Amino acid sequence: NNNISIKEANFYLGARAIALIGSSNNNYIAGNYIHDGDYGVIISSFVDTSYAPYSNLIYNNTFIDLSLYGVWLGGSSFSTIMWNNSIVKNNFTRVNTGVKITSNSVSSGHNDLEIKNNRFLANNYGMDIAGTGSESAYPNINRNITIANNTIIASWKVGIYISRHHYDTIINNTIIDGQDVGLQLRDTDRNNVTGNIIFNNVKYGIWLEIGRASCRERV
Repeated sequence: NNNISIKEANFYLGARAIALIGSSNNNYIAGNYIHDGDYGVIISSFVDTSYAPYSNLIYNNTFIDLSLYGVWLGGSSFSTIMWNNSIVKNNFTRVNTGVKITSNSVSSGHNDLEIKNNRFLANNYGMDIAGTGSESAYPNINRNITIANNTIIASWKVGIYISRHHYDTIINNTIIDGQDVGLQLRDTDRNNVTGNIIFNNVKYGIWLEIGRASCRERV
């Protein structure tokens, strides 16, 4: 699954439109139309500890009417760190969760991920980004994500949800019109939240939540 280009295809009524599992590096997924299915794009090492997918670009795709996730980057259950992946200039409409980032153990996760210039409309969650370890115990895992210049409109639940991530930059995003919560940060440390427009949400614009760890932010 290395050095592959998947471009300008139409995926319809599939459980998984595009799934790159295990060694998945330097792939380019661009200009595809993915609709009326379950998952859009999955990139994950899953249970394989030999590979940590890196340097994949998901660019200018359209995801519509998906019951689960538009883009899912999933870590393994072991010590695997996915890094330098990018999700740029995609459109997500009526998807359960537009972008889903998961880590399945305290020693696996994502570093140096970019989520930029995407548009989210009428999803349950725009982005759901979840780590597992604390910053004090695992300072080099789940950090340095850049979330910038995204537009999120009318998500039913949360525009951007982030838990157990550290030293992230959340800048110049627009989160408006109808979310229960615009931006929710749970058990996160030392993130920079700057220049965002968060307006006309139902309950909270920004929610800083302390669960089991800590929550120290620059907002």
